[in-house]
Amino acid sequence: MSARPFRFGVTAGHAPTLAQVAREAEELGYDTLLTPDPISGNDPLTALSAVAAVTERLHFGTFVLAARSEEHTSELQSHHDL
Repeated sequence: MSARPFRFGVTAGHAPTLAQVAREAEELGYDTLLTPDPISGNDPLTALSAVAAVTERLHFGTFVLAARSEEHTSELQSHHDL
């Protein structure tokens, strides 16, 4: 049997309320908060920075980080070329 304690997590998928969900999850004793990518059409890493700002011990992350579309990549390249 494992010596690691059993932990509970929560998923959240709506960016405008993500910080509040994170606060409540931490207060209720959850250990982890995971989000999809993209989260409400936004970059999940930016949204998770709000989670970091309002929590102290909650672990957080994404299920996966999706590869960005070719359109987005070419847009970034055109900015880089300027």
